[in-house]
Amino acid sequence: MNKNNIVERIKQNDTATIKKIYLDNKLSFFKLANRYSIPNEVALDIYQDSIVALVENARKNSIDDLKSSINTYFIGIGKF
Repeated sequence: MNKNNIVERIKQNDTATIKKIYLDNKLSFFKLANRYSIPNEVALDIYQDSIVALVENARKNSIDDLKSSINTYFIGIGKF
């Protein structure tokens, strides 16, 4: 599945796609948070806020011309 297709599925509120992104990135996100000594509870809040931001950005057409992968973009939201 290409990233344009994924973005369109997110816009349509395809819960299976959103859930897959959420689950596929969880381990790498928490490893990153652990490197910065962020407590797990705080990291979970950031992670959940990041998925909300990803969905909102897709719906606002902000990521239609995304240059990176969805996963990289998603992790970047949480990192910054």
